[in-house]
Amino acid sequence: MKELDGGGFLPSTPSSELNCSWLLAYIAESDQPAVIAAIDEPIRFKTTFDLEHRVVREDGTVGWTLSQAVPLLGPKGEIVEWFGAASDISVRRDAVTALRESKARLRELNATLEQRVEQRTAERNCRAAAEIPRSSRGWRSSRQYTGDSPAGSICLACCRCRSITGTAVEATCFKAASVPSVA
Repeated sequence: MKELDGGGFLPSTPSSELNCSWLLAYIAESDQPAVIAAIDEPIRFKTTFDLEHRVVREDGTVGWTLSQAVPLLGPKGEIVEWFGAASDISVRRDAVTALRESKARLRELNATLEQRVEQRTAERNCRAAAEIPRSSRGWRSSRQYTGDSPAGSICLACCRCRSITGTAVEATCFKAASVPSVA
């Protein structure tokens, strides 16, 4: 390496101070084996280097960079030097991680949504049913159930009537098919 201008992301290092210890200085220790392996292939095949990896930032925290380099070949096809750049992609990586976590949470919530809606609806209807005077409970109609609840007719045996308007319940009963009419 001839010179490294860190641009406020990595520590800048003049060419007189660069040596093979750049890996130790800039790459997180746990990532060094993977970065070395990723560098070896482009050297062996004289191809471009393109890698997203963690780095130690100028402030000492760990960030993400996209390192890209092109080998410059000599007259005999040997690598003379590399021309490249590194871009700070920490914000993008953080956003991708946050999005992945958000999607996972959304999948968890969606998996139980129907069950939670049924449970809360039943709880709401039971609370509403508890507010109706006892004398109003049960089917209060002399007509046989036809699928439409006559005005003022309610079934609170199942605590699952469909809608409540003020203090009157207007609904069809989920258990109505098995509930005979009461005179």
